[in-house]
Amino acid sequence: MKKVFDNRQCAHIWAQQNQEEGRSNNGNMFFHGPTIYSYGYHFPIASFVTPDTVFINSDRYSVSTGKQQGYVAYAVNHKQRLYVTTRVMKAFADEKEFGKATQKALSDSAIIEAKIHIEKAAKRKARKFAANDLLSAQGVIERTEHIFTFFDAQPPREFRDFKKSITSDDVQVVIAAEKSRLDKEEKARLKREKAAQEKLNQSCILWTQFKEHDMPVHQAKKVFMRINGNEIETSKGAKFPVTHAKKAFTAIRAYKENNALFDVGRGNKSIKLGHFTIDKIHPNGDVIAGCHFVEWDEIERIATILKIYP
Repeated sequence: MKKVFDNRQCAHIWAQQNQEEGRSNNGNMFFHGPTIYSYGYHFPIASFVTPDTVFINSDRYSVSTGKQQGYVAYAVNHKQRLYVTTRVMKAFADEKEFGKATQKALSDSAIIEAKIHIEKAAKRKARKFAANDLLSAQGVIERTEHIFTFFDAQPPREFRDFKKSITSDDVQVVIAAEKSRLDKEEKARLKREKAAQEKLNQSCILWTQFKEHDMPVHQAKKVFMRINGNEIETSKGAKFPVTHAKKAFTAIRAYKENNALFDVGRGNKSIKLGHFTIDKIHPNGDVIAGCHFVEWDEIERIATILKIYP
């Protein structure tokens, strides 16, 4: 079994949870069981809590580790992602459950982070920036509450008391005004994002043709593929053999032609694509495989080039 991959592929292999260990070819990123690490055991990037839930480290360590965190987050974007600190991840690893030590670590981390935002707000001269800091503090508390709710646990008293201190009416008035401003900014951001995705898709088309492109193709929402020798590469950095693709693409077309659903979760036998498996084939031919959602037209395009489809 292959255990050495490039960084993106290492993240994808770990996300499959089909093998116990692996590492990147430079040794800077590696995984053992449910946890993947950056440069050493001191910095866990992410860890599976359940088969469908992942703790992701929200701390920052270095530029290179930040890139690795990005690869890992992309690899599990089809899972429930819970962002926590290194402190929380290590406590959970020790307890092997969401126990008292992990709960305290989560509560303490949230209070520390929220207080930092509140202290910034107190120093602001501009009201809108102060409101934004207060909004960030509340966001920390809300995200932390979500994690406690996920594990069906009640936050410690210290956490509950702290929450009350930042939910008073006068604070809410300031935050409401800031939310209105942020809503307008969000609409403008979505418009810019749409234009950027269209430009990014053009880079992806150049990438499929092995031509120069000026944008990171792995960030495109749509998944593109290209044939590179005996392998098929995806724009998200995964690779699988052409021989596997021939069998898989034939199966995909059969499900589409019969308007049938393929779902591993409902007992269908898995379809292999190298180190990966197809999780779902929609009746319209769209495919889900790990973090990849691949549309039928892209599958048809590659299958036609390979002469799998007439």
